[in-house]
Amino acid sequence: MSDRPVLALIPGMTNTPRVFDRLVAHLPASMEIRVVDVRGPTDIARMAERVWRSLMDVGPDRKLMLAGFSMGGYVALQMLAMPLRNVEALALLCSSAHPDQPEAAPLRERAINSAARDWPRYVEKIGEFLMTDVARTDPVLRAAILADLKDSGADSTVAQMRAVMTRPDQRSMIRGLMLKALVVAGSDDPLIPIDDARAAALAIPGATFEIIPRAGHLIPWEQPRELAALMRTWMAQTLNETLAENLPMSFADTLKTLPAITHLAAIELLDTAGNTVARIENKPGKAGSLAVYATLAARHGRIDAAAARDGLELFAEHTADARANPGKHPNIDRLLAVIHSGASLSVRSIAA
Repeated sequence: MSDRPVLALIPGMTNTPRVFDRLVAHLPASMEIRVVDVRGPTDIARMAERVWRSLMDVGPDRKLMLAGFSMGGYVALQMLAMPLRNVEALALLCSSAHPDQPEAAPLRERAINSAARDWPRYVEKIGEFLMTDVARTDPVLRAAILADLKDSGADSTVAQMRAVMTRPDQRSMIRGLMLKALVVAGSDDPLIPIDDARAAALAIPGATFEIIPRAGHLIPWEQPRELAALMRTWMAQTLNETLAENLPMSFADTLKTLPAITHLAAIELLDTAGNTVARIENKPGKAGSLAVYATLAARHGRIDAAAARDGLELFAEHTADARANPGKHPNIDRLLAVIHSGASLSVRSIAA
């Protein structure tokens, strides 16, 4: 029997388990990860019971961690309000402990009517509302998100909306939690106010609160690497181990895998009018960025949204630092701007 720690991931409203696919790809293989589908039950308590039942085979000697996205956070909190065993850690992802506000009821009812009346149109509207430019400018990612929303089903979504409307107020309960807690919010989340997420973190003793810059509500889809980095730290602190063997490749290690740039003196980036908007030279402090941009030009032919997302991966840990500190990494800021604006830059190589 396995003795690996177990991480239970709980999807949000209008999600299938696929909502976590991109996140799971960046999580450590040393964890047993279970994604529990909570579609079907008609209230938060029954959803919590379903998750508990799915974990009945996890022995008391194995550490259990819960992570709930959006509505899944409400389910995780309800599990802790009716505990069947010890839970070592909790992550609330774009979620809170607040009950639904009375003024939200008319909006919920209109959403319920829209979903029941014309499901495909509702999926398109809610998808566009929730997505940021990260998904809007990536046709493959956008299609995957819309497919997940559609496949969640109209009947399930209507039941979940009614469950969310009557969810318990957990603000008092969380003050007594004794576990390692992580609360993650998106800086531009249109659904969960940052103040509500922050309030949950302040109420849970010793909780860590993190805001992912320039992120909306669909963080598991749109910022899986950044979210995974936060969750890895949370897991390592919970398990009192480093998980270092599973960490993504560092920028220094990434550079060793990129083609040589000894033949280049610089590259210039040009806008659609042919104007030079940036020049990256082959000199100390800039050579790493030059290597990344040269690689992107070789792979993609130009710096467009797809190339920019590839570049953010190559810049590794510096990407999160750039998101948190605009202006500190101008060559990463440029890639973020390309993604957000949909711009395209051509690349001119200057020989050494």
